[in-house]
Amino acid sequence: MTQEALGQIVELRKTRNFTSPFEVREIVGPEVFAEIFPYLTLTPSQYYTIRSVGKLNYSRITEGIEAVVCISNKIDKKYQIIQWKEGVSPYSQYGTRAPSQNDLPEKG
Repeated sequence: MTQEALGQIVELRKTRNFTSPFEVREIVGPEVFAEIFPYLTLTPSQYYTIRSVGKLNYSRITEGIEAVVCISNKIDKKYQIIQWKEGVSPYSQYGTRAPSQNDLPEKG
């Protein structure tokens, strides 16, 4: 898959979800689509990663947490915490570096 095709997919996903796997075929072409088709799904996941960072007022002190949760009607409380981490870097979603201006969401 080319970087251009990947960029088109990312941009499209910013505005809407795919309604059919065959929409991806229009972007990546038939050869690439044939290889990736077994891995495509439109079914939403019941597992979510939640990251939160708290900051002490007027300080540089921050503390992050990360949780993986399962949301399902089959669970009594409708959710289950699968994993919980404390002391997570506030920049963990960006790897080991601080976010750049390009990583941060646009103000709207």
